[in-house]
Amino acid sequence: MNSFNGIGSTILLKMKLITRHRLTEVQVIVLFLLILLVSVQVHSQDASNTAEPTRAHLTDNNLSTEIVFLERVPMNAEKQVGLLWHKHSEFSPQSGQIATIRFSVLEDSLVTLNIHGPDGEVVRTLLADKKYSQGIHSVSWDGNDDDGQLVPDEVWLPVLSVTDSSGITTVDDSRRYSGGEIIPDIQWTARANTELSFDVPFPARVLIRTGINDGPMMRVLRRWEPVGAGKVVVRWDGFDANGIEEFSTRDDKWFVVMAYQLPEFAFISSGNDELNYREYRKLKSWPEPDFNLAKLKLQRDGIRLSRDYSLPRSFHPSVTISLAEELPVSRTGLPVVKERVQFKIDVPKDDRWVLDSAFYETGFYINYEFQSEEEQGFVPMIWDYDASKLPPGRHIATVQLFGFGGFITSATLAFEIHDR
Repeated sequence: MNSFNGIGSTILLKMKLITRHRLTEVQVIVLFLLILLVSVQVHSQDASNTAEPTRAHLTDNNLSTEIVFLERVPMNAEKQVGLLWHKHSEFSPQSGQIATIRFSVLEDSLVTLNIHGPDGEVVRTLLADKKYSQGIHSVSWDGNDDDGQLVPDEVWLPVLSVTDSSGITTVDDSRRYSGGEIIPDIQWTARANTELSFDVPFPARVLIRTGINDGPMMRVLRRWEPVGAGKVVVRWDGFDANGIEEFSTRDDKWFVVMAYQLPEFAFISSGNDELNYREYRKLKSWPEPDFNLAKLKLQRDGIRLSRDYSLPRSFHPSVTISLAEELPVSRTGLPVVKERVQFKIDVPKDDRWVLDSAFYETGFYINYEFQSEEEQGFVPMIWDYDASKLPPGRHIATVQLFGFGGFITSATLAFEIHDR
């Protein structure tokens, strides 16, 4: 309101100047357009500063319902309606721990509270149009879904809907205003070749890859796995994804550590060693989420977002490498290759939808050195390799899929060359 009062004062002042200096008609028109431009800019600035909630109207059978979507507010701001910050973002349902969800309502209201999974599906309805009075309330979640199944280790998000006496429904879904913000410049420290440590300032998803300089990526140590804020320590055995080659002692290995923030009010569950998220989706018979790589949201309010934030959790295919035909085996149990060898490259059927949704390249390596590539591969595929110049001894073949949607995956196989 103060801005519009200021605009009115400015217009009156300009009109006095017009009268006093007897400006020409053209000057009056130009001045009027400038005043109009200033008023539009100030109005736009006020609208952004007040951060009005997003509103939508649904009409059905002549009944109109207004839905208000809350926007982000500072942590220390008084929130009269919506989800409230919790002290602990991590819990272990397997150990009997619970997640406590706090929320506030401004007046007597009907409250619905759902727990959503990382790909958006509702896994648990904690409240369904339950009446609550004005004030702050809390609800506990034991980590089970609506079928009584303990959820796998993942990120789970409460979404709150509050309908007041006038029929207005206020929705607090933090995915609309938070999550996916890239955490830049993560500094990591390696210890004893098989331990990596770093700090993240917020609860986040973390990606860690390792490989060989000018060679392939050999392993994904963490693929956008959730972690709490603070110090993160990752230990591994030093081998590639297939456990074939111990490369952690090499001086030319590299690490990449990336992270992005989780949505506000998210919970991280841990301790379920019996069921992973992919298996859980199959158990629920959920189809893969529908998405379009060309339409991913890459920024919010001018802040850059990670592409992977909007991708399904299963957007990461596995790849296999094997021999196209059976070969004799050495005393060490490795196949013996002579002049030429054919490697079969394949991707599990459950993962092929990922390849269908994005362009990708297939790269081939022998003993970490690049040999050839296919610009747009297909699976299964045969890689025909001339091994006649390899010296006797043990060797490794590695295949790497590089997807323009952001995934990188690899597989390694060992073989032997005997004296010819």
